[in-house]
Amino acid sequence: MYCNHTRTTRGVAIVALALLLVGATTAFAGGAAQQPAAAVDFNATGFPITNQPTTLKVFFGLLPEQTVPLNRMTIVRQIQERTNVEIDWVTAPANDMDTRINLMFASGDLPDMFLEGLSVPQAFAYAAQGLVRPIDELLEQYAPTITGFIDTTPGLREVLTSPDGRIYSTFNFGNAYHQDLGNMLYINREWLAAVGREIPTTLDEYYEILQLFKSRDLNGTGSAADQIPLSLVFYTRNVNWSDLGFFGSFGVQMDQGADFFAVENDRVVWEPATEGFKNTIAWLNKLHREGLLDPEAYIQDRGQMQAKGNQVPPIFGSYVSWFSINVAGQNGRFYDIVGPLEGPDGHRMANWHPRAMMNGGRGVIPTSSNKAEIAIRWLDHIYEPEINIQMAYGAFGEGVEKTADGTYRILPPPEGVSAELHRMTASPHHPPMTFPQVLTTEDPQHFQDKDRAKRELFLPYLPVDRALPVFYLTQADQEQFDAIFPDLLSYMQQKWAEWVTNGRIDQEWAEYLRRLDQMGLPQAIAIQQRGLDNLRSR
Repeated sequence: MYCNHTRTTRGVAIVALALLLVGATTAFAGGAAQQPAAAVDFNATGFPITNQPTTLKVFFGLLPEQTVPLNRMTIVRQIQERTNVEIDWVTAPANDMDTRINLMFASGDLPDMFLEGLSVPQAFAYAAQGLVRPIDELLEQYAPTITGFIDTTPGLREVLTSPDGRIYSTFNFGNAYHQDLGNMLYINREWLAAVGREIPTTLDEYYEILQLFKSRDLNGTGSAADQIPLSLVFYTRNVNWSDLGFFGSFGVQMDQGADFFAVENDRVVWEPATEGFKNTIAWLNKLHREGLLDPEAYIQDRGQMQAKGNQVPPIFGSYVSWFSINVAGQNGRFYDIVGPLEGPDGHRMANWHPRAMMNGGRGVIPTSSNKAEIAIRWLDHIYEPEINIQMAYGAFGEGVEKTADGTYRILPPPEGVSAELHRMTASPHHPPMTFPQVLTTEDPQHFQDKDRAKRELFLPYLPVDRALPVFYLTQADQEQFDAIFPDLLSYMQQKWAEWVTNGRIDQEWAEYLRRLDQMGLPQAIAIQQRGLDNLRSR
């Protein structure tokens, strides 16, 4: 999975009044960077970064499969040897980084740098409280690689610059053309041929195929009982293996990166409170009742789904994943991508999250750190494209090969190990990505398949006009939104999983909407609307 990870943001937009930062940034306004501790003998250029060994405390989110300690990985050890900087990794589950970050800021026990976990507006909000420092001057002094990308990539400086004109975080590039389309539905082509069907283009066709997958022995075990027509996980466990792609058949985008807010007829809506959401959940419950959906879909984790997907012979008729191999390993070669499915009312919309192609929020440095210069130099090193591709796939000879013609080739995994698991044990997997912009890579087949699917199947159905842009809120609005939204989200998630597995959405829908209103949904929508209106009035 190449993700800009699978997490719930604390808000699409955060504090916007530049004058709030006057007090917080006065110490940095003169341009003189705070000197690192003399004891480590800092070098402004070249290697090592420090003449004496030093430790940098860095926050990073881990996926469940990342079980090998990061400092045991060859590429991480090589960077440590080159820089003389050892990383003390402060980690949290990738799908729950917010909780850990909130606790750290509340307690004051902060790392030297957040390698991920924050957005540009969130970094600005913490800066307004004096907790995060601007880094633009540090970048100019110590980070030629990062500065080069900012200067030469159209729109990147604008993405990173906060309303006060300062930069508080670095960036991530989508590491593939398809980065903004995480969820894709994969279907077993051999099973399709056996039942005399082609890849579906409508929800009704897909439903009929699922019924056939349930009723016929298609994997040769003598019974259809072991076959699972459709498998997925709940989006809180992995957004890219979830049911989010089905909502577009009922007219809702469900962009988790935007906290499920969208724009409809120039007005902000929260899609979990729409008829499209309701109708999708009812359809998923129908699949669950009829045994067409994995009965463990909303309680299983990634590892459990992968164990099923790797069974021989295959037991999945279809499943949701980033790449086919993520869930099914070697079985992935039997599956083809299904494009957006047309729903009963003619809706056909891709589950699109545009922020994934180019976003900020990386390399955030708290004001409490006295190692900001060291952190920026270490960060700049991992942005170097040749280092970056190894941080994403593994060291040269383990995960990546540089060929004589200058092409970088992703190496196949060891026998019996999936490509995704190998990547997660050989590299940090999802550092800030830069290599796609400047390196010629020989993409593996699953990359090529997904890029082709985007061009041929998904581009006509991107909900461009529905996507909520990134914007900033006033401090008062942000504080009110932060007080309201977490409870709304938690309640919605509870009902979502409950309704798919137990039904009763029709009977309980009115009470659900009443509870959302009672919990502050109208105020949350109004806050987002003001932010959008302010953005459009500039």
